[in-house]
Amino acid sequence: MVSALALVAAVPAVAAAEPAAPAQAASAAVTPYTAAQFFETTSFSMANPDGLAFSEGRSHVLISSDKMGVFNAYALPVAGGDPVPLTASTANATFAQSYFPDGRRVLVAADQGGNELTHIYVRETDGTLRDLTPGDKLKAGFVGFSDDGQTFWLTSNERDAEVFDLYAYDAATYERKLIFQNPGMDLAAVSGDGRLVALTRSHTSANSDIYLADLQAGGEPYLISQHTGDVSYDVSRFGPFNATLIYTSDQDGEFSQA
Repeated sequence: MVSALALVAAVPAVAAAEPAAPAQAASAAVTPYTAAQFFETTSFSMANPDGLAFSEGRSHVLISSDKMGVFNAYALPVAGGDPVPLTASTANATFAQSYFPDGRRVLVAADQGGNELTHIYVRETDGTLRDLTPGDKLKAGFVGFSDDGQTFWLTSNERDAEVFDLYAYDAATYERKLIFQNPGMDLAAVSGDGRLVALTRSHTSANSDIYLADLQAGGEPYLISQHTGDVSYDVSRFGPFNATLIYTSDQDGEFSQA
């Protein structure tokens, strides 16, 4: 019979027989980088989401990149390959907005020396740039093309620095016309037929409204988001055939829904 003392004495022997824990692996070598190297990145972005992305023949996609140190517009080959520079600014950040429906001319946006007073330019097929929104103290923006491609819309605060009015440009001649004088709201979208303008007005960070202006009926904005309490509304875009307006709202819960 094995005594209790023998059993107790056997415990250390069993423990000693267990395999030793593996040695900790040596730390992998870490390559240090300077702050300058860390910030040496190249950014790429698509053109304005309200624009036309593809060139003639759908061979290139319009993008912006700072690969040369300053943002410029490029045509990225769909089949692969290096982006083709469309602008070559060395001082003013230039961002791609849209191809024209012909897929050859391009709209770009750029300020002057970082003053944040963005102008809209057309890049002609010969590579020259033409300022479509000339002036010293104005800011402009691209809104979109009409469904038939004969008109495009730009905003400008040249009349009143506090608001952005809507201008219609002839896509062939670049002649323009003021079509909506903004009473002080945020212009959100224009229907593809050029008839309706959707606007938003913020009351607080949690409460906003949507208005529509019918340009064929005088253009007076009218409220379409009647509500009580704090509800946030925002415009997405006009739907197919300009028969609907797609918007978001948190009226039914914590999160916004379309």
